[in-house]
Amino acid sequence: MAFLQIVSGAADIPVTRLLGQSPAGLNATGDADMRNYHDRIQAIQELDFTPAMSRLDECLIRSATGARDPDIYASWAPLEQMSEKDKAEIFKTKADAARVLFGSSAGQEIIPRQALSEALVNTLVDDGSLPGLEAAIAALGGSVQVDQPEPSSEEAGREASVPDATSL
Repeated sequence: MAFLQIVSGAADIPVTRLLGQSPAGLNATGDADMRNYHDRIQAIQELDFTPAMSRLDECLIRSATGARDPDIYASWAPLEQMSEKDKAEIFKTKADAARVLFGSSAGQEIIPRQALSEALVNTLVDDGSLPGLEAAIAALGGSVQVDQPEPSSEEAGREASVPDATSL
């Protein structure tokens, strides 16, 4: 068995992966070994394979199409997938952060609500949290619109007294 562990170390492949053997010891799951292994594989993909494949792709694409189309690109598939629980926790964290950025009432927001709404929609669609969100928004109203509360009479008076910067 010691020889197989030496081979595993030399190949930089976890014993659990190389031999299909369960991790030994108390509280041993092998998760850290697999994470390190996947990180190493991802680094090899990005640093070694991607530059070499890019050169080959340039030749093939130009030969096949006559010009380089910027819409043609390659990306590596992830080696690990997040669990549904992890995805739900990340979604909850993003929702809580958006709630804080929106503020509890008009005038308290850190970022203008329209800009934050559009950024939030882009983020949730791009990371796959809510994949049909843009289509649903387009079907309901066309673009992202945030209901702005009506300003109080005091706020309306302040807004009326401040000159517009574009009119100066």
